[in-house]
This record gives sequence, structure tokens and C-alpha cells, in this order.
Amino acid sequence: MLVLRLLSEPAHFQQAVDEGWTVSVYKDSRLILSGHPIEMFNRDTVKIAGTYFFMEQCKFEGCRTVLPHRPAVESLAPRVRRRKQPPPSLHQASDS
Repeated sequence: MLVLRLLSEPAHFQQAVDEGWTVSVYKDSRLILSGHPIEMFNRDTVKIAGTYFFMEQCKFEGCRTVLPHRPAVESLAPRVRRRKQPPPSLHQASDS
């Protein structure tokens, strides 16, 4: 599943860098660049694919792939059933 997020805060850009998101850059509602990770950013500019973009002039959309939740391997293994122990004998021999 793809997750798209508009990057607008420094924390958003940092998360995109840390997790290796690909980014699309839009200027005046036109797609300028798509599918590259952020190389670096500061409070004014973002560097993607060797090009600097001004944050005030562009919009940035991050994209990441999220894998669906899969059950743990242990839960896929067949369950082992324990044999029931016979109940203790009610008619035990008594020494009389």
C-alpha cells in the first residue's frame, strides 16, 4: 500500500529522509520532479536529485510503501496438541 503525505514541517522532511521516502515536487500545480529521495534540507531549501528547491515556491509530497500486517511465523505453524492424561484411577487397590 502506498502512503502519500504532504511535507510541510521540518519533522515531515526529517521523517522522509530517515525512512528513505521518495518525493514529488510541484510548482504552480505542475509536477516538476518525481520519485527521488531527499538528499538534504534546511529551513529554506530542499535538495532532491542534485537540484535545490525553495520551500516557499514548491509543494512536496512524500511517498512510502507500507507492507500489510502479516501474522508472525510462529502463529502460522501447526499447533501441537497435548494428549490428555487419563484421570487418576478411582478404584485404586488398597492394602487391607
